[in-house]
Amino acid sequence: MGDNGTAPGDGQTALDLLGPAGVWVKTGIESCRKRFDSVTDRAEDWARGKEADFLEEVQIGLDAITEKARQHAKEEITFREKALLRSVYYGMVVGGWLRDWPEASALMLHYLGKSGGPLEIDSGIYERSTRVQKEMKRQKKRAAAELQQGRTVFRDKSPPLFADYNRLKYADHRFFLKSVTRRGSRKNCVTTWRVDNQYRFEDFRGTDATWWKVSKWSEFPLRGRRIRIYDGLSRYLVQLGMAAEFDYWATWQEEWPLNGTE
Repeated sequence: MGDNGTAPGDGQTALDLLGPAGVWVKTGIESCRKRFDSVTDRAEDWARGKEADFLEEVQIGLDAITEKARQHAKEEITFREKALLRSVYYGMVVGGWLRDWPEASALMLHYLGKSGGPLEIDSGIYERSTRVQKEMKRQKKRAAAELQQGRTVFRDKSPPLFADYNRLKYADHRFFLKSVTRRGSRKNCVTTWRVDNQYRFEDFRGTDATWWKVSKWSEFPLRGRRIRIYDGLSRYLVQLGMAAEFDYWATWQEEWPLNGTE
């Protein structure tokens, strides 16, 4: 990625795709990179001198912190362990931009920013989803039937929808699509679409013997390897004062002919 945040192979910056969050992210990206470089140096100092491969040491370090997170042992975490956590999580932010997942990066950066305030993300990641498009068509058909019976406003909500491509998956893997449709002019309708969600991670599940296989976890690519991170560890950042949960949303409007639905 270049200094202006341009993703390789395209002429548009990832930041341009963030919608209203883009301005905020653009002002914070250089600070993020400086912090990432700083904590990476400290994390590498932590691993230097050991015989094992550095990335293996990163996973070993994360596994040790994960055990503390499972016990909610806030007082026992060390400065070096916090440095490792910052290195990994800010690395996820930068990695998201490099892989052209700007919404996922913006969400994680906001989480690490600890403000706890709401965040609007680019609605395009939902609009491009085949499953969302199918659900929009279903809701429009229902709205048309109701409005043709004389109603002036119709509200609807989908069952749970699941992401069907990676850019959406890493930003919001499960969500509900809501709509408010009103009669417009010249037999047209105007629908406002909206997705609301919370950015938070699940705690560990199971017992001492089963937590590792029943708790939710993800794998992230790093220098040709994959690092496993449990959701419970990401949730632990809040307890450590390193992150804050928040609400986020996306919204868009569509005008369509009342008699144009199938």
